[in-house]
Amino acid sequence: MLTFEDISYKGLKSMAELDFALEDTLYLTHGIHPYPAKFPPQIVRWAIKKFTVEGELVLDPMVGSGTTLVECAAEKRKGIGIDIDPLARLVSMVKTTPIENHSLKLLEENINIYLSKLQFSADIDKGIILPNVSNLSLWFLPQVAVQLALLKEVISIFEDERLKNLCMVVLSSLIIAKDSVSNAKDIVQTRPHKCQLSNGH
Repeated sequence: MLTFEDISYKGLKSMAELDFALEDTLYLTHGIHPYPAKFPPQIVRWAIKKFTVEGELVLDPMVGSGTTLVECAAEKRKGIGIDIDPLARLVSMVKTTPIENHSLKLLEENINIYLSKLQFSADIDKGIILPNVSNLSLWFLPQVAVQLALLKEVISIFEDERLKNLCMVVLSSLIIAKDSVSNAKDIVQTRPHKCQLSNGH
């Protein structure tokens, strides 16, 4: 059985071996959704290749955004992830669920068709049901809240759970990303804070 000391030092020639500062960390599906405290996938790949062989089982008890599971799939290991956060579980599942190219193309076409039939409007009385969220107007401009609700409504139409989950993760990323559509700032790095808008709100 490997000890912490074994994992820390076994096969490590120098700390430079774990320096991935200039590496691309968004390859495969790693860039689908932002997540706080993500570690470089290269570190996971290094550990997997050092301490396991193809076909072995790797457990991540705090799976977060699924970095370990993606690298396990890439390195032909069996990955199991556990997390109390439902968003983490959803993101991890989406990042490790294969979807055929033709299904993604069909998804894109269907979304464009649905959205072309609907006109975005800030008027919430046109049949768009906004979520019952406290202080919703503080976090989103009225037209943005309507657009997000409309996107969610379109997503709910899809029957393929893989595509529906993918779309929900993409929708979530629109809100959580650094260039979020919300009125919050520093979402990924810290707790959300309200932004001062140019019109004084």
